[in-house]
This record gives sequence, structure tokens and C-alpha cells, in this order.
Amino acid sequence: MLNLLSGELYKLRKSKCFLVCLVLTVVSVIFMYGTLYLANEMQQGEIENGTAGVTVFTDGQESSESENVLEDITISEVLQVIMGGFCSFIVVIFNAIYVIGEFGHGAIKNMTGKGYSRSKIFISKYVSCILGTVIMLVTGAVSNLAVGCIVIGTDDINGIMLKDYTIYTILMLGLIMAISSLVVAVSEISRNLAVGISIAVCIVGGISSLFFSGLDLVLKRFSVQPSQYWLMDLVQECPYTDFGGEMIQRIIISIVFWTSASIIIGIYHFHKADIK
Repeated sequence: MLNLLSGELYKLRKSKCFLVCLVLTVVSVIFMYGTLYLANEMQQGEIENGTAGVTVFTDGQESSESENVLEDITISEVLQVIMGGFCSFIVVIFNAIYVIGEFGHGAIKNMTGKGYSRSKIFISKYVSCILGTVIMLVTGAVSNLAVGCIVIGTDDINGIMLKDYTIYTILMLGLIMAISSLVVAVSEISRNLAVGISIAVCIVGGISSLFFSGLDLVLKRFSVQPSQYWLMDLVQECPYTDFGGEMIQRIIISIVFWTSASIIIGIYHFHKADIK
């Protein structure tokens, strides 16, 4: 098992897909603040409205020069957008490519041919994917804080803000790691890059939330709301401050359920399916 983990961590370090996705995570943060900076300059009349495709409106009219976009938004609010949008998409695409690629170039077949337990092979691949996910998300959170301090300023930085920022980041780590678990299982089952990425995008996109909203309507008579425990709905609903006990409880239950289900289904299918 240790040899498998060591090999997977080596492949993760050498993975071009991982490095590209890690860079994209930082670029997405810079892009987000760059857009806010442009909007702020347009508000102040320093840059012509519409530059770089960014247009600022207020109540249907072009905004006045007295308003300041950067004063109306916090670093934590930007983190919500980064985690719930850019990072989620980058992470699931990475996991789909990383897992399915192993089947494409025969690495999985080679490992099973050497007599390794299929459960250990799956778990080692799963651990490396989750580690890659954690590294990307932590990089996104740290980059957001650093760039935010430069662009927005440090006026809102204090002990309470940093505590809430850390708690929110940990909650997002748990939720997106559970989403990564789903993508790893789906990728192992599909073993097709186009299918795997499509399903992964559907998971983090609006289609999955619409599906669970539909389930809510179907099960309404039984007073059951599956959407309350769907990972992406929780990612969108989770506040960046004033965390309630009920919300944290739902997050923990969802993480445990979806992670456990993904691992069990992934291992079961990997044992039963042929490897070509």
C-alpha cells in the first residue's frame, strides 16, 4: 500500500494536468480581482466603461462616479465566488482527467497485472486525487487572501475575520473533497474522458441542483428534501460568517454520506469490471 501511495504521489507531482489546474486556480483569483478592479476604475471614471468587456450598471443606468465597487465587497465574499465557481470546476475537471487518464495509457492495467489488490489501487488513486484537490483549494484560499489584501486592502482583516475565513475554507474543503470523491467514482465507472468530464461538470453545474429540486417536489408529501443534503447546494448556501449549528450538521452528514457512498461504489465497480 505504501509503495502504491508513494507512486501515486510521485505521479501527482509530475502530472501536467495537476500543475495546469493549480496555475488556473491562482489565475482565476487574479482574474476575479482584476475584474473588480476594472469595475471600480469605471465607477470612478478613470477607465472608459466597457473596457475589456466589463460594463458597470446601477439600477439599469450607468453608475455614478461616486460609488466604489471595492468598498462594497469583502475578501470573504470573493472567496465564496472562487470556491463555489472557479475552484469547483477546476477541481472536478482535474479529477476526471487524472483518473480516466490512468485507464487511457494502461497504468491501471499494469498495476493490477503486478498482483496489487484492486481495493488498494483504488484507495491510493483516491488519496492522490483528494490530496490534489486539497492543495488546489488551499492555494485558492491563500491566493484570494493575498491578492484581496493588495486590491481591496487590509481594513477588514482582524482576528474574527480570519477565524471565519478559516472555518469557511475548512467547510468548503470538506464539501468539495466529497464532490471530488463522486467524480473519482464516476470517472472509474465511465473510463471515458468525454463522459467523465461531462458528468463532472453536471455535478458542479446547475443541472444537479435542478435534479435535486425536482426530487424535493416529488417527495414533498413525505416531508423529505434531498436538496438540503446535496453538496453543491450546500456550497452555495454556506455563509462565510455566523455559521449555524444546523448548517454545519447538514454539511457534516452530507460529506460523510457522499464520500462513503463514492468510495464503496468505486471499489465495488473496480472489483467487478474488466480492465482493458
